[in-house]
Amino acid sequence: MNQQSLLDLVNLTTGKLNSNAAVEGGDYPFFTCSPETLAIDQFSFDSKALLLAGNNAEGNFCLKYYEGKFDAYQRTYVLTLNDESVTTYKYLFYFLKTKLLELKNNSAGSATKFLTLSILRDIQIPLPPLPEQKAIASVLSSLDDKIDLLHRQNKTLEAMAETLFRQWFIEEAKEDWEEKAIGEIFTIKGGGTPSTKEPSYWDGGIAWTSPRDLSTATSIYMFSTERTITEAGLAKVIQVCVKALKTR
Repeated sequence: MNQQSLLDLVNLTTGKLNSNAAVEGGDYPFFTCSPETLAIDQFSFDSKALLLAGNNAEGNFCLKYYEGKFDAYQRTYVLTLNDESVTTYKYLFYFLKTKLLELKNNSAGSATKFLTLSILRDIQIPLPPLPEQKAIASVLSSLDDKIDLLHRQNKTLEAMAETLFRQWFIEEAKEDWEEKAIGEIFTIKGGGTPSTKEPSYWDGGIAWTSPRDLSTATSIYMFSTERTITEAGLAKVIQVCVKALKTR
């Protein structure tokens, strides 16, 4: 299968603005290195483009596709295709999404991670025939649409649940209802963290919940965690927890 370097397929430039140029309620999208798309009252670009964050404190580089008028932060890479008969924006978008973890691992810098041109040049893009690329992108785009619909349905259900909760337990609370401290109802336990320097503890099949998972959760339900641990990691967590309980 034919493949080419990313930088052979695209024209790469960056925005010119500081991140504080954003305007609340602006007329055009303003792409920065934040996962959230901001707004602005001016535009410097009017085209199809992929927007790739050029830096991030933790190396989590967001990637977006947009078509139309927009502007960009000076650390945001704006990628436009040299030849749409070779590849498509949507195919390139979905392929680059599979490379975000690799970009994180290869990023430069310490306090702030950033992407260099040499890092991007090393990305090789497999190029099956154009009809096959379009079919791949179409399937993945359809799945994204379904996921987005489910997220919006979930938010609607959460809002309904919150409304019912307020009606049942706040607005219509009965005088004869009994109140108890949470410790009388639940058993509360703390967790423990296996050493991050021990490879045998990590990347197993057991979900490991951290405060980060809780702070970035978009639902009252958690279906996955950012990291996983092994059986050895779980045994270490249990050992830490037991030791902590004995010292209380």
